[in-house]
Amino acid sequence: MEVLSPLRRFLPFVLLCLSAIYLIVGASAFVYFEKPYHENAVRKWNLNQAVNRRQQARQISSRIFNDTKNLLIIIDRDQTERVQGLLVNALKQYEGHLDFYVPQRDEWNFLYSFNYAWSLLITLGHGRRSPQSNGGQVFSYFYSVIGVPLVFGTLAVLAYALLSPFIRLTHDKSKRKVAVMVVMAALYLVWLFLIALYLYTYTLPKSFWDSFYTATLSAFTIQTQFYNKLSETSTFVVLAGSTIAVFLALFILFILSELYNLKSETNLPTMMKDEPESASPKSDPPKFTMIVDEAGDSKLADVRKE
Repeated sequence: MEVLSPLRRFLPFVLLCLSAIYLIVGASAFVYFEKPYHENAVRKWNLNQAVNRRQQARQISSRIFNDTKNLLIIIDRDQTERVQGLLVNALKQYEGHLDFYVPQRDEWNFLYSFNYAWSLLITLGHGRRSPQSNGGQVFSYFYSVIGVPLVFGTLAVLAYALLSPFIRLTHDKSKRKVAVMVVMAALYLVWLFLIALYLYTYTLPKSFWDSFYTATLSAFTIQTQFYNKLSETSTFVVLAGSTIAVFLALFILFILSELYNLKSETNLPTMMKDEPESASPKSDPPKFTMIVDEAGDSKLADVRKE
């Protein structure tokens, strides 16, 4: 018992440090597995895109000059290459106005990998980013299997450790527990509002509803279409805010469980108290007397029988 007491005292701190180290190790591993693979994939993607633009420009230029009617156009090879170069630049500018995902070479940097590892641990994930290498996929599988229980267990232990002193101080005081639960619920809503306000200010300025919608569902570890469009800094803020929101939700659930247990105890039937010893009928102890006969032998005789 003396050994378990310090262990319980430092267990939340140990789990918190272990989760932080686990997160940093995961981010470093994703940088190791995915960065070289992704840079090679982006290099191939850019090369294919350049080849496709050049082919499209060649087809467009050939159609312009070969399909021209009633006009005499004299163009040499140098001018043809110049026109095709202008068409390639025009196509490149046009692609910039299209809403489609263009991979960036430095995506799997440390912040990107850190956000992805964190999103795995709180089960929020990311709809667009995922490991492409075999090593990264295998690592993400086992990383999630071990890390998700670790992180949620850490949050639960930390919430219970902070709630335990309050439970001892407010034992059998349900009104105070209800008041604290209401305060924590209000704090939870205020926290969601602050996350939404940040998103509305820096990332999603078109609609506050979109920001609040994204903040709320992210706190429930549910993705939205706007989450995939966040910058890395905004993603980091949302992940941190969602983790704290999960912690507050666990705190509220623990208070609810205490209220339920308290109500169950008050509804138990009242047990009959033990009657005082004087009221409980007890049989008198047997009484004996010593009888000595004429021969001098002695024996015990029960008085009640006589």
